[in-house]
Amino acid sequence: MGLVQWHRHRETVAGLVLQSTGLQWRASLRERVLWTGMAQVEYGLASAPHGA
Repeated sequence: MGLVQWHRHRETVAGLVLQSTGLQWRASLRERVLWTGMAQVEYGLASAPHGA
């Protein structure tokens, strides 16, 4: 639907994010470790105090 909106009314669309998912994702051990580490870093950054 986003592409249709962009095609018909380009002046109303400033940006477009396209995404897809799959029912099965077979990641290697290295990829699973990497994604787990990224989630932990994200959690750490989100829980860190803000401001100086």
